[in-house]
Amino acid sequence: METEIPGAPLNSAPTHDVQDDRAASDTGDPGASSADKEKGSITEVVTITVRSSPAVTSRFVKSLPNADSANEQTFIAWFSVAESMSVLGVAVTQISRIEALLDSELEKGGLYRILSVSLGCVCQVLAIVILLVGAYRFFETQHGLVNPGRLRFSPWGIYLVAVLILLFLVSLFVSQVAFDLWGFGSALNSATSSPILVTRGTIKSLSHIRAKRRKMSTNPHKPKEEQWTAEKYAAAASFVPQLTHKLVQYIDPQSTDRILDVGCGDGKFTSNFIRHVASAYGIDASSSFIESARTNYGSRTAVFKVVDCRYLENDAEVMNGKWDKVVSNAALQYILRDPTTRINTLKACFDSLRPGGQFIFEMGGAGNVSEAAAAMTSALYHAGLSIDQARDASPWFFPSQTWMEKTLTSLGFQVEKLEVEYRPTKLDNGPGGGLEGWIKLICGSMLQAVAVEKEASVVREACEVLRDVITREDGSQWLGFVRLRGVARKPQ
Repeated sequence: METEIPGAPLNSAPTHDVQDDRAASDTGDPGASSADKEKGSITEVVTITVRSSPAVTSRFVKSLPNADSANEQTFIAWFSVAESMSVLGVAVTQISRIEALLDSELEKGGLYRILSVSLGCVCQVLAIVILLVGAYRFFETQHGLVNPGRLRFSPWGIYLVAVLILLFLVSLFVSQVAFDLWGFGSALNSATSSPILVTRGTIKSLSHIRAKRRKMSTNPHKPKEEQWTAEKYAAAASFVPQLTHKLVQYIDPQSTDRILDVGCGDGKFTSNFIRHVASAYGIDASSSFIESARTNYGSRTAVFKVVDCRYLENDAEVMNGKWDKVVSNAALQYILRDPTTRINTLKACFDSLRPGGQFIFEMGGAGNVSEAAAAMTSALYHAGLSIDQARDASPWFFPSQTWMEKTLTSLGFQVEKLEVEYRPTKLDNGPGGGLEGWIKLICGSMLQAVAVEKEASVVREACEVLRDVITREDGSQWLGFVRLRGVARKPQ
């Protein structure tokens, strides 16, 4: 028969006999010695059963002199993990802000910042949970030490934190993939018509797309410094809105037309049809252009607004689906430069039209100003950029007729007219104009790829290379413009 004898108070020798000591000695446990039992000030009571005739139960006290210290060190470890998780959350959030400061267009898009802030909040919540679990286990252990016999160790806290960390890592991965796929949002939005683009966007996810975003981040319609101003444009490229006779003919403005002008610039092109239509809505990313357009052409029926035309879907007025015509002159080659928003912009043009509405545009086509592009790429290379960096600094996207027709058709347009025209164009010769003025304005984003002190030498080299190529006998300078012009209709 086994019985349990109530133990003696802590720090006092319990009642025992010789047989108890002999039994303890046989087990080799030095803790059974009465002298040893007097050493510990913090003790744990352990009940053992000693078989004899009759069976007698004896208690002994095992000293734990380092228990408090060990428990405190364990809590410090929990605290350190929580602190590290909190710091990670702050770092995730701040990294996105740094990248947004370096590239204002990422902040414009907003998705990266939203994801990073969300992940940062997840990290902070995990830090709080880890700290609370650590505190709970600390006080649980302390309670067990102060109340002998009640010490309970449960692994649920460790399991909980492990699961939470796993969920965090999974959410981090999923968020990054979602962000990269969002970069191909244009393909996702047109999944029913372009499944190949979706597959390609998925394959090119993660680091590749982030690298492409950094390379293509410069938006020529709204660079970090105000590149496009009405004054500079009038001095260096005033011929652009003047060479629009054929495009205006294709627009064929009617008194009932509601027209959306994408990349309206300073409003000079829009002014060709403002007086002949019911209303016009001009949008451009340059605040200088829009201010000039409002001053010179704004009215109750002609409204101009600053809008990043790569993200047309963010403007409710654009996306009302009631426009009779969406038009664009000499702007799409800049707006479509970013491959991550290219298709989405054209899709937004389609969605903004009423059934039966027309998309009428003119832009640079394949081979446009090829001599200037080659000279600038070479000058940037000589200024210290790699050949790939020099190419990526280009602010233009000049599509072929084949690409444009295939893309518009895949988005649902019925292409009625698509033509390419080689049109050598004479550069302005006034103050701020000429080849140098044109390069500083039109190629301004390429100059931003080098240090400020090198910009003048790049412009000078490009001008020297191009001088004999574009200069005619009378001293006038002509660039080889290739115009891609089209009319596409949204089905009824």
